[in-house]
Amino acid sequence: TTEANLLLHVIDSNDEQRDLYIDQVNEVLQEIGAQNIVQIEIMNKIDLGDRTAGVERGTGLQPDKIWLSAQSGEGLDILLDYLGEYFAQQAFRGQLKLTPAQGRLRASLYDDQAIEEESISEQGDFLLTVNIDRRKLDSYLQKEGLELDKISA
Repeated sequence: TTEANLLLHVIDSNDEQRDLYIDQVNEVLQEIGAQNIVQIEIMNKIDLGDRTAGVERGTGLQPDKIWLSAQSGEGLDILLDYLGEYFAQQAFRGQLKLTPAQGRLRASLYDDQAIEEESISEQGDFLLTVNIDRRKLDSYLQKEGLELDKISA
């Protein structure tokens, strides 16, 4: 849980004590150090009430909510579309230009199988096509003291 990119918190939307249960789950997340992991609340069982399927955007620190019914399948397409958009925004896919002195970053990218294509420029720089989780790339860049805009090709 603490290493997740995203938490899907499935909630019985018709349970009268749902707010209590949400608070209890959030307390556990706090205890294990996962309170800063992005969370989406999946409000299930809309088929038992009068709510329709959809996305409710959170404000401030409130998470987004996806209203659906696992039983009937209503809203599952909305959840899948939402997740596709979310993860597309969380990925970096582009070109990087690394000098030979930046070989440690290149090795890390290879270890993560993030390099899709590589060539070498006439100046000896590595030209890489990369597809990687943005947070992981940012972590590597921070370790190396690099900025993405300075190595983007």
